[in-house]
Amino acid sequence: MFLKRIEMHGFKSFADKTIISFDNPITGVVGPNGCGKSNITDAVRWVLGEQSAKSMRGEKMNDVIFAGSADRRKLNMAEVTLVFDNSNHILNSEKEEIFTYFKELQEKHDNVHVHALAIPFNFSIINNKAVEYSHGEYVVLMNNDTEVITKDWLEKMLGYAQQENVGSVGVKLYYGDDSIQHGGIITGKGGGFAHRYYRKPHDEKGYMHTLDIPNDVACCTAACLMVSKKKYLEVGGMNEELTVQFNDVDLGLKLLDHGYFNVFVPDVELYHYESKSRGIDKDPKAVERFMSEVNYVKENYAKWLVHDPFYNDNFDKNYDYMLIVGTGSN
Repeated sequence: MFLKRIEMHGFKSFADKTIISFDNPITGVVGPNGCGKSNITDAVRWVLGEQSAKSMRGEKMNDVIFAGSADRRKLNMAEVTLVFDNSNHILNSEKEEIFTYFKELQEKHDNVHVHALAIPFNFSIINNKAVEYSHGEYVVLMNNDTEVITKDWLEKMLGYAQQENVGSVGVKLYYGDDSIQHGGIITGKGGGFAHRYYRKPHDEKGYMHTLDIPNDVACCTAACLMVSKKKYLEVGGMNEELTVQFNDVDLGLKLLDHGYFNVFVPDVELYHYESKSRGIDKDPKAVERFMSEVNYVKENYAKWLVHDPFYNDNFDKNYDYMLIVGTGSN
């Protein structure tokens, strides 16, 4: 396992404490657009450090700007890049409200940038363009259907992202009912790529405490993902042929191929109201697109479907961390 005590210039990382350097500007890439002003407003405020985090019991935490011992303002990370497409799944009245908010945002903050793309929804293009437009040394890809729980979330993520051998940094995500939505991704699970500990209770510890202690995984979801801009561009960003599904998997696997590690940090927690922005698309064309993307990954990532280097082959791929016994599982 890569993660161990590391000492670098201006940086020390321990299992229970992270000290980060303050000369690393961060860009928060918030997108995709499409679920109304309130969700976008919260996402922007969380990145800027203006919004209180939400606890598991719905209470508000104070002093988000001063997270732990790290002064948020010293991080020079108050840049937000929003990129949106011309999707037609929101009402004109909602669009008008959002556009008005975008205008007000840019008038109030010279470090908030909004870019419009005259294209149908394509998650990969949206994120690639946002990273291209960003000025930060590190970027956080962040859905607008997420809600922050951990008050010093950015500081903790940066503590790992700035390490030379780390590619991306993912986090623990919950559904609104507090069950786990994401705990890292296992390649080959269910014949494709699927989340560990899906729908397990929020207090689940996981195998060998993998839900308590940061650990290396094949990849993580991009609903909230930090990566250095340099490394993102080095691997070519997200695959724009994958418009909705598996683009984050593609990014993570390319980082692995380039010799980097993808780290899951369970002590950074957010809610992820999955598909709240776009809804669940049951249109026949969407189903066709989904199957096309499934076939694409099966053809192009066959070796990863057979073997996940961070998941023992003696464990069942359909039942997380259960030993294979005969033709079934124990």
